[in-house]
Amino acid sequence: IQRITLDLDGICEWELYRTVDLLRYKWGLDPEVFRTENGYHVIAYLPEGATYSFMDLILIRHELGDDPNRINHDLIRCSLGQPVDILFTVRRGKYNRVRVIL
Repeated sequence: IQRITLDLDGICEWELYRTVDLLRYKWGLDPEVFRTENGYHVIAYLPEGATYSFMDLILIRHELGDDPNRINHDLIRCSLGQPVDILFTVRRGKYNRVRVIL
C-alpha cells in the first residue's frame, strides 16, 4: 500500500490545517496527524490500486511542505537502493508522537 508521509517541523496550526485540507479535498485522503517534539507527522494511505511513481510522491510531499532535508535524503537513498519515506516513531529511546484528532 502506498502512502504519503510528511514531517512538518516548526509550522503553525493554520499551516497544518492547510495541509490536511489539501490531502482531504484535493486527493480525497483521510490523513492521520501526530504531534511530535518539533511539529507534526502526517500519514495518508493512498487508495488500493493507486500507482504513483516515486517522483510523483516526492512532488506531492514537496507541495505539502514536507521537510526539504527529508526529501533530499530520500532522493539520495532511492538512488542507492535504500528504503525511503521513513518517519521515526521512537527517537532517543522514547516514543515521540501523539495522535491529533482534527
